Amino acid sequence: MFRLSKHPEFIDIGNGVQDAFRHLGKTWRIWVPVVVVLAVAAFVLVALFGSISGTGPTFSAYTSDSSNGGSTPPPASGTRPPTLGYWLYFLLSTVAGWVFTAIAITGLRNRPLTLSFVVSRGVLTIVAGIVIVLIAIVAAFFVVFTVAIFPLIGLLLLLAAVPVAVYLAIRVIFYNLAIFDGFGPIEGIRESWRLSRNSVLRLFGWGLMAVLIGFGFSILALIVSFPYSTAAPPLGQAFSSAVTATGSCFTVLMMAVLYESQRARLYPYLYGVAPTPAYPASGYPTAYPSEPVWSSGPGQYPPGPSGAAPGGGTPAGPESAWKSNAEAPPTGPTPPAPAVPKPPEPPASS
Repeated sequence: MFRLSKHPEFIDIGNGVQDAFRHLGKTWRIWVPVVVVLAVAAFVLVALFGSISGTGPTFSAYTSDSSNGGSTPPPASGTRPPTLGYWLYFLLSTVAGWVFTAIAITGLRNRPLTLSFVVSRGVLTIVAGIVIVLIAIVAAFFVVFTVAIFPLIGLLLLLAAVPVAVYLAIRVIFYNLAIFDGFGPIEGIRESWRLSRNSVLRLFGWGLMAVLIGFGFSILALIVSFPYSTAAPPLGQAFSSAVTATGSCFTVLMMAVLYESQRARLYPYLYGVAPTPAYPASGYPTAYPSEPVWSSGPGQYPPGPSGAAPGGGTPAGPESAWKSNAEAPPTGPTPPAPAVPKPPEPPASS
């Protein structure tokens, strides 16, 4: 289970990094095989096509060159499709990202991680991504049209395009996690928009930290692969892919901590225990409920005194499902009203 070090509302960047690293260590049996598969795929694809970056002149197979004792790519007139290696690796990387996101959400919710869950939720994230891309394309066409018709206004729009794009990217940053948490494609985007409300600066800070950590993993990947870049490019790419994929998994886990923190701030009744200043020092309560919420076992949040979080345990995914559960009227026959005893008769006067 993905147990946070503090009540989600009080999580800061430092806690998020620590919790992500701790969960990375706890779930290594799941994500390490995924990283190994990516590394092996990178080795094979580079050996066959020459590159998986999508930026080289050719993806044709390497041939032996005895003049320099190494392997050199053939000329750009190779017979293989120029983007085959790139797209194969892109597909594998996408599925790996689904697995990393599923690890984060199933850990937070104490749910079982299954292949059907990973694939079904992952396909829905593709649908949501297509919707976001279509909206971005429409906005880009609007800017281009404005520049052509009204150059001055179009210039102002171009100057504002970068900060607006960053703002919009922050507002939809959680849509993948929300979809793996049970929302549909459109509702996942809406949930991300709700969770990021009034928190853009906080999310920007977390995102900046994630970028810096990702940059650190990229430098490490470059250092690890550099000795093999000339003598054995496939082996160097394999090491680089392994380090980069590990960094991607960590970033997803860190964003999942932020996602849970934003949910605690927006929907405090889902978490049962009300946040108090004591939580930053003491962390979660040591006693957890015994009644299971999911088939895999109890959750990490005890029921609150208000009873708004039905059954206690781990909060569910879609907020609407919990509200409908909490507000559902009781079922079954109405119990009879208790009998009210009649008051005693006053004594008769003589």
